[in-house]
Amino acid sequence: MTGTITVAAAIFVGTDIDDLLFLSVLFMQARNKKEKTAIIAGQALGLAVLFALSAIAGTELASVLEYRTRYLGLIPILLAVFMLVKGKDDREEKPEAGTGWLQVTAISISAGGDNVGVWTPVFATMERKEILATVAVFAAMLALWCLTASKLSETAIAQKLSTKAGRFLVPAIFIAVGLAVLLRL
Repeated sequence: MTGTITVAAAIFVGTDIDDLLFLSVLFMQARNKKEKTAIIAGQALGLAVLFALSAIAGTELASVLEYRTRYLGLIPILLAVFMLVKGKDDREEKPEAGTGWLQVTAISISAGGDNVGVWTPVFATMERKEILATVAVFAAMLALWCLTASKLSETAIAQKLSTKAGRFLVPAIFIAVGLAVLLRL
């Protein structure tokens, strides 16, 4: 079981290191505790969906899902366009798109093609108890990721970046994520 826990932690870090930046930026945009909670809920739901897809794909649908995951890259690009069109460059009224649980879930899922690609073959070789252990490790790692990202968002450097970049920072990251997913071969 120790091997499963170690592998699960390594897989999470390897596939979700990019989420630290993504989550940090979202936490910088959050105006209150309710929005921070929505970010955490959205990330958790997104990862749960990716986990379920990977577990299913590991036993049934690997070739079908691998082919279609890159088209999920359109979601963050469309959200970025919405944010740029709707958003205001006023510190008191930040654009709300991107910090709601549904938006965070959509971005998490759309940027998770690499997760599905890595997790699927691993889950295909695991027994049920190993998959359950992996769920527990991923949940613990998700909590650590959200806490770390929240703390990173409070640093002076992050605050300065948020002030200077204003409303363009989150859309720029979403577009980059979307392009990375779309261009994945």
